[in-house]
Amino acid sequence: MTKRLFLAISFFMLIMCGCNLDKSDSLDYLNLSYFQKMSDPRFVIDGEKVHKRLLKLCVERSVHSAKDSALYHYYAKEGSSLWLTSYGDWTRIEQLLYWLENSRVHGLNPEKFSVSKIKANFRKLRSLEIKKTDNINKLLAELEYDLSAAYLRYVCGMSYGFVSPGRVLNNIDEAELKPGEVRDSLAPPKMKIYYSIPLKRYNRKFVNNALDAVKGDLNTFMMTVQPKDPFYLRLQKEYVRLAAQKSNSFKEIPDIGKLVLKEGDVNEVLPLIAERLMNLGYLTRIEHAESIYSSLSSDLLNAVNEFRRSNNMPVNNTIGSYTIGMLNRPLSYYKNILAVNMERVRWQKRMSKGSKYVEVNIANFTLKAVDERVDSLLEMKVCCGTYENKTPLLASKIVYMQMNPYWNVPQSIIRKEIIPSFLADPAYFEKHQMKVYDTEGNEVNPLSVKWTSYENEVIPFSVKQEKGEGNSLGRLIFRFPNAFAVYLHDTPSRWAFMKENRALSHGCVRLEKPLDFAFFLLKKKDEKVMDKIRIAIDVPPKTKQGKELLELPEYKPMKAFSFPEAVPLFLDYYTIVMSKDGKLNYCDDIYKFDRPLLKELRKI
Repeated sequence: MTKRLFLAISFFMLIMCGCNLDKSDSLDYLNLSYFQKMSDPRFVIDGEKVHKRLLKLCVERSVHSAKDSALYHYYAKEGSSLWLTSYGDWTRIEQLLYWLENSRVHGLNPEKFSVSKIKANFRKLRSLEIKKTDNINKLLAELEYDLSAAYLRYVCGMSYGFVSPGRVLNNIDEAELKPGEVRDSLAPPKMKIYYSIPLKRYNRKFVNNALDAVKGDLNTFMMTVQPKDPFYLRLQKEYVRLAAQKSNSFKEIPDIGKLVLKEGDVNEVLPLIAERLMNLGYLTRIEHAESIYSSLSSDLLNAVNEFRRSNNMPVNNTIGSYTIGMLNRPLSYYKNILAVNMERVRWQKRMSKGSKYVEVNIANFTLKAVDERVDSLLEMKVCCGTYENKTPLLASKIVYMQMNPYWNVPQSIIRKEIIPSFLADPAYFEKHQMKVYDTEGNEVNPLSVKWTSYENEVIPFSVKQEKGEGNSLGRLIFRFPNAFAVYLHDTPSRWAFMKENRALSHGCVRLEKPLDFAFFLLKKKDEKVMDKIRIAIDVPPKTKQGKELLELPEYKPMKAFSFPEAVPLFLDYYTIVMSKDGKLNYCDDIYKFDRPLLKELRKI
């Protein structure tokens, strides 16, 4: 009974005190007409009804998350309002609305937090403009709940991300159904696991701390949940810069067909190209640009090439239709890709990097190995899985490496590639140093197998490629626990690293510099161990001790090496990368992951 009375008095005082805060919406002082107005049934406050309605909203709108549970238990136990204070102080609400509306700078839509609805109900409350079909109790409960739900959604999302990447990306094949197409109910599900990086999630303790912060210094707490990663801040800065521009400032540049513009050429598209480059930040904005850039100057060409470098395009001294097509990407393209990558940075990986770690960015085909203890950085190109054979995104630890590994060919590759190749060339197995074995491990002549009879059945044979030169895994393979049978390894196909698009493998990651990578993974740079690794893969040793090993008839080359310290490895996917000097480079979305993530991020 005491709680009910307290709630009734609290909310009544809220209305009485609050009405003086906005002179445009309410009375400057209380008079008889005000009290007469308050006798209207629409404004009769029943604390118990407000409380019950609030708890009902917590249940009805729950998705059974930690924040839903914590919110319900707070109102069930405490009963008091977080936002609608008894003395009519609107400061908390105004502070929260500032942060929610400012979510635009994070690539978010404020309506994700019901801002318009909150402001409309807030306005109704302050002006007492309530329809006859409505009542003050329902309005108070709705406003209180919406403020709390928006607040928790914001602080949890800013701290841990708004999108669950596993839930989105691991259903990506199902999402590729065409409009109107129905998946055959008898067909096996197409879902594949593409995202397998364990992430931290908000928990009950975090939510309770957030609720406690409302009654303390709200602004200070909101500052603590803002992302502070340097990469995030750079993405955000660029997003804000582009968001300040109007869409019509990106005027379409006419296609020039087969025409190729060279330095010194004059053409009507050049001022438009210059304008686009100024909008994108590759060219300094100047007055009279239209006349200055009427011809293709060296400055303009340099800016075009800077744009190309930032967009994974080859640099050259001419401008053609392809470059103009890339320049014609709309403003929304850049804002969307920046928003998606800000969301990626908000995700917190459960496994810590530590001071020594390895990161592979699949979208950029690069590996970065960092050892902060000795200020060491190793970078190299990599080849990743094709669109059809996507390299899974995962977190693990590199445990050991093998020298001159055999390749046990997966059944899927035997069926899709090796059998068709063998049928076209009976010498295929011999040429590629491959052997066939039955289920008991006995070697079988591939010519004696009726491969076509297993088109729709399990193939009762295994295929193994001999170790050494020509082996698809190369001379070194780096193994780490994972559920996908993917690894980092050497490759005999060195030509692949000359290509811009290096999505070429069956899912494993091929390394440009496997020997350097092996040395990086060592706990300490032991020259003798390094020489043993060299000798194992037929690279001449560099030390006197190493050369002496070669002279020993009893010396057996190293076959494997376990790392005393397992090194954290992250196979991840960012379609924007930041260079050492802070420049942003855009990558092709080779796996088409951005669109489904953006769609989920844009959900209201």
